[in-house]
Amino acid sequence: MKNYYTLLGVTQDADIAVIKAACKVLLQRYHPDKFEGDTHFAEQMTRNINDARDTLCDAKKRRAYDIELEAQKNDIEDDVTFTNEDPFSKNNLDKDWSTAISFAPELKEYELELRELSWTVAEGFKAVLLIEKQFKNANVLKDALKNEFLKRYFGHDIELQSFGLTLIKIKARDAALALNRAANIFGYDIDAKRVKNKIIRDFNILFDLYEYEINVNDFDGSKTFFAIIHEDRIEFKTAWGASKYWITRQEVPEFGKENIVEILEKILIEKISNDNKSNDLIFLALGGLSLIFMLFAIAVSTR
Repeated sequence: MKNYYTLLGVTQDADIAVIKAACKVLLQRYHPDKFEGDTHFAEQMTRNINDARDTLCDAKKRRAYDIELEAQKNDIEDDVTFTNEDPFSKNNLDKDWSTAISFAPELKEYELELRELSWTVAEGFKAVLLIEKQFKNANVLKDALKNEFLKRYFGHDIELQSFGLTLIKIKARDAALALNRAANIFGYDIDAKRVKNKIIRDFNILFDLYEYEINVNDFDGSKTFFAIIHEDRIEFKTAWGASKYWITRQEVPEFGKENIVEILEKILIEKISNDNKSNDLIFLALGGLSLIFMLFAIAVSTR
């Protein structure tokens, strides 16, 4: 089942006028006589766009489609790749859009922000502005499309939406797809923290200033720390936020040769081990002093 909203680059609650505008622009783009790419691809896209318009512009058909879309959300053919590559990016830019951004340069920034998510979303944004003349609401429309995209692919959890956006920005495509699958499977019942940590581990993702959760076993039981990677150092904090250990980045093996979390675990275990050895020496020294004082006290008392 195809997701027509994704195909057109519009939100699921988009007005019919917005849907028609997106269809009009995309049909112009993919017209077999104008498209500079594969003709078969253009013809297929034209059929899909026409199907989307016929379904979404009919209130009764759209209601039935939305119900089926929700019921089969795990089997939707979104064709999402979490890439900003545009299949017709080599074509001439739309003259009207060039004129619009020459007068309102911020529109180009909005377009690029959406294109970072998906070229279809960016094209839908341009279509609505050009045909429906919604330029005054451009920023609002941009935010609505962005939020709808993140909610659609990464669920309703704000933390996971932000995480998904970061994965897209750093071009961690496979990790973003894994997050998308998890969001579809677990829905509202998703454990954001567990999912994030697993994806970070599985795909060995390095984030500056991200708190990596590290669990280690000490002589008095299991402990949780958070490792924070700064530009010049790595800081280890306790579960309650107190800074406990730190090490310079120069002292750390190059990230990428093995799992980031495993490297951090090794560093932390070594730090704790050295800390325990130091404590043992201190206790031994204190014990020795106590013995000396005790012997001195006995010697004094026997005089």
